[in-house]
Amino acid sequence: MEKVRCPICNNHKFTHILIGQDNINKIQGKFNIVKCTGCHLLLTNPRPNLIEIKKYYPIKYIPYHPDFKKSVTIANFRLKYPLIYSIIDPQHNINLLTHKKINNILEIGCGAGNYLYELKTLYPNWNISGVDISETNINYLKKNNINAYLSNLTNIPHKDSSLDIVYGWMVLEHVHELNKAILEIHRVLKNNGIFCLSVPNAASWEFKLFKENWHGLHLPNHLYHFTPKSITMLLEKNNFYVKKIIFQKNFSSVFSSLSVSIENSSSPKFIKKISRKVLKWNIFYHLVTLPFSYLLSFLKQSGRITIIAYKK
Repeated sequence: MEKVRCPICNNHKFTHILIGQDNINKIQGKFNIVKCTGCHLLLTNPRPNLIEIKKYYPIKYIPYHPDFKKSVTIANFRLKYPLIYSIIDPQHNINLLTHKKINNILEIGCGAGNYLYELKTLYPNWNISGVDISETNINYLKKNNINAYLSNLTNIPHKDSSLDIVYGWMVLEHVHELNKAILEIHRVLKNNGIFCLSVPNAASWEFKLFKENWHGLHLPNHLYHFTPKSITMLLEKNNFYVKKIIFQKNFSSVFSSLSVSIENSSSPKFIKKISRKVLKWNIFYHLVTLPFSYLLSFLKQSGRITIIAYKK
């Protein structure tokens, strides 16, 4: 375990917020969430170092599961029913630079490459690539004709000012060398290039309600727990201009957090077993909860946010 300074203001003084555990992989251990007394960033501190963290990314880790069939289905639905898709908005309704015939695109932390495959189906003429720390996933993507490279984000294999967009879906909160990674993203983007990313929203009502059982904590994989204010400060520190913050219309983390809360309670085993099945997220739940998702988005209380930032 290693102790760290605040990556935004370099402060070494923190206040204790809560103690949590690994609710995803169920690996034993307790982890502290603290708040920087300077800029108020929440972070996991102390945290597993680069060697220790590897065991929290097993082969069964959910983002490592490829589902290209689903990616093609989503892409075709977006093409055929763009208006309906924009209303349903299952993850993030982002259409950037779609007026251009060719764009150079990179997804950082691409995992199994499902989003890359969706983009490839939507825009077959675009130059699309991905980087990840999983050698297994990178090799799998290469076999499926997707340009993919092994990288911890401190050495992205692209030339200076060569990319139009860099996507990062739920990635920055995992990165140890955070400022180095963002500066590397800045390097590879063209002037006024776009960095589009998403992170859990630690300023949401979900975190206040569920606390250590909030699914968005994802300890200890998540090293930082951003709010709209703290992610803006971090990006501006590294020469990005935040143009827009989108509060996602998705209620799934509430269901996941309820499930975690029941799992960590003293409820009988049969109750826990039933809750796993009943609370498993699906398209029906998404459609039913859409009104609540829209309300939370309007109130800026969504559990996840998408940030669109431009390279200065």
